Amino acid sequence: MDAPSRLQAYTPDPAALREPLAFDLYTDRGVLVSRKGSLLNHPGAMLEGRQLYRVAEKAGADSCESFDALCERAHDYAQIAGVWGYEAKDACRVDAIAQGLILLARADSASCTGMAMHTAIGSHAVGHSFAVAALSVALGIWLGLDDRALATLARSALTMNLSSLALHDDCAAQRGPLQPELRTDIGSHPLLAADVLARTPGIDVRWVETVEQHHENVDGSGYPHGHRRDSIPLEARILRVADVWCALANPAGDRIGAPPKAILGELFQKERRRLDDRVLFELRKQFGPYPPGSLVRLANRETALVTAWSRSAGEPRYVVSIMRPSGEIDPNPKLRFTHRPGFTIRGHAPFSANELRHVPWGRAWALAA
Repeated sequence: MDAPSRLQAYTPDPAALREPLAFDLYTDRGVLVSRKGSLLNHPGAMLEGRQLYRVAEKAGADSCESFDALCERAHDYAQIAGVWGYEAKDACRVDAIAQGLILLARADSASCTGMAMHTAIGSHAVGHSFAVAALSVALGIWLGLDDRALATLARSALTMNLSSLALHDDCAAQRGPLQPELRTDIGSHPLLAADVLARTPGIDVRWVETVEQHHENVDGSGYPHGHRRDSIPLEARILRVADVWCALANPAGDRIGAPPKAILGELFQKERRRLDDRVLFELRKQFGPYPPGSLVRLANRETALVTAWSRSAGEPRYVVSIMRPSGEIDPNPKLRFTHRPGFTIRGHAPFSANELRHVPWGRAWALAA
């Protein structure tokens, strides 16, 4: 049997372990590991700890169900971010978005982590928090966290800068080192956000602690308390790694984000003593050099979007071309198989967020699906 040409990641929820599979499951190389109708938890399954894949579902020409759902969550978040009334309904609204992100990450981690930073949110600070939430949840799933911890991760990422979104936007617009007064204000934001949450009904202690400590480092060099290692909640340590990754991958305005390989290099060479090793190694294991959401330059000088995980393969088997060799955004993206002449990957393509505003992301992901 030929391997399927296009796969999408599949992470079963607990209920799926009790039901026969509704589809075949594969490795990322297209090797069949479990047939439709079998049980994932039968004694001979040997699937624990493995990322599984299913044949990608077909979608309409202009839409992709998972991408549309992600954009809807982003829109909902943009509507409530920065509007806090210290009421239980505020916590409920954040929780609804958090639960939606968890479902998306389980169903399609590629679009969830790859496209969160490209959703249309006007404020860079709000968009950053949303991207951190998506990446944190994916990391939590890969690390085997339970549903309660995943909810804490998502809620905390969405509210970590609750008290200082405008300030973070001001800092993102700055060129060069921050002025002393801005640095002082930024240093107090975890405590201020935690205080807002602590005075809101319906918010548990772990949520507050994770927000308060999301800038702590395992070597004690972080703030606001200088906590070390296991005295920092695991959720806060995951959030710290995701926060740094997203800041480097998607800077504000016309600044160009670093490619994933360079980010991983910086995290391991310059930041490793500050960040949790377990989380860092999981990030490197899962992402590889071309994680979903990456932009790459092809041999024919087109720019393409990576839409699928390719952990063991090294590079993706297919990408979606979104920009012509001239640099003009293509309104009709095209699927390119990277083993074919002209479509081999030559490296990462550097672009700022402003240059990518008019990319038809929905069509690109629909084509990949």
